Amino acid sequence: MDKIYSIEYLADNLHLVDEVASYWQKEWSSDQSEAGFKKKRASILKKLNVDKVPLIMIAKYDDKCIGTIALLQNDLESHPDLGPWLGCVYVAPDYRGKGIAKDLIAQAVNKAKSLGYNILYLHAEDAKELYEKLGWSFVENTVNDQGAPSTIYSFNL
Repeated sequence: MDKIYSIEYLADNLHLVDEVASYWQKEWSSDQSEAGFKKKRASILKKLNVDKVPLIMIAKYDDKCIGTIALLQNDLESHPDLGPWLGCVYVAPDYRGKGIAKDLIAQAVNKAKSLGYNILYLHAEDAKELYEKLGWSFVENTVNDQGAPSTIYSFNL
């Protein structure tokens, strides 16, 4: 990449909502239909905050979304007592391995701190080594909302 990417709020880049919805649908949705896309898009439109949770941040390069991250009140139905959550960590395939996820996580952690939170949670099916390397602590093994094995981590802010 000959240019540096920026990390911005999706709320300030509304023209990229459909791109984010498409990424999230492909990555995490079992419903790949047009109706599934519309549902994912509607969910994203409820998370367009900049000063409170829920919020979405994006990594942007050449006015294209190349990565996402979100701060959410709840990201695991089986654990409504935990929160807030870091979620929706996604980097487009062509941009993986360049430290973008690490930068997105750092920005989201800083944002959570600035909002007055003391702890963040996340659950992961993949990339567990990344979170452990970044100082996230194992909480428990569980299953995600789709029934797949997942691991919950916490991070003290």
